Amino acid sequence: MDQFGYSKPSNETGNSNLFIDQIFERLQKNLPDLKLSKNIEFGGYQFDILIEKDGKKSVVVECMSKKKYADELGYLEDLHKEKVLENSGFEYVRIWSQNAWQNLDNELQKINKKLL
Repeated sequence: MDQFGYSKPSNETGNSNLFIDQIFERLQKNLPDLKLSKNIEFGGYQFDILIEKDGKKSVVVECMSKKKYADELGYLEDLHKEKVLENSGFEYVRIWSQNAWQNLDNELQKINKKLL
């Protein structure tokens, strides 16, 4: 985070981006009629996936991993990001990597519930 409390855009590579890419590709396949975007910046943060549906609130999907919570402020920052989005009229969903590897369909149901 910078001196103003904003998260800097992530330029990391490796498993975290692979996880985001896999979730994004699966969502594109499952939701062909919706507009999906990756790495969206809003409110000083960068979010993994944005799903836009006409007439409904847009849904921001964060693909969470242990790496994102490596520092002591990771959890608090995530809670703040969620509050910023919800106060701005978005829905917020966390997809946890560990849960997704075990049962991806179950994790994706969280998104489907927000899109109904």
